[in-house]
Amino acid sequence: MPLALSDAVRCADTDRGVILLDSRSRRYYELNDTAATMLHELLAGEDVTTLARRMSEAAQLPFERVHDDLTALIKQLRELRLVEG
Repeated sequence: MPLALSDAVRCADTDRGVILLDSRSRRYYELNDTAATMLHELLAGEDVTTLARRMSEAAQLPFERVHDDLTALIKQLRELRLVEG
């Protein structure tokens, strides 16, 4: 199942990344450019491993580091109930 924003969450792009507004809690969360790119790609249906590989090559960073960062982002977004899937 692909990742999707929760129904109560609105997403707005900014010049520095993304703002996520949770209407249930009335809290907002700001993601930097890198996390925003990750989120957009995941919402578009990109596979975690493929995305991590592509981003690690582009940034010339170890795959494991990027994959760990990506899975940590997904975990946190799920824990905050900002995404489903």
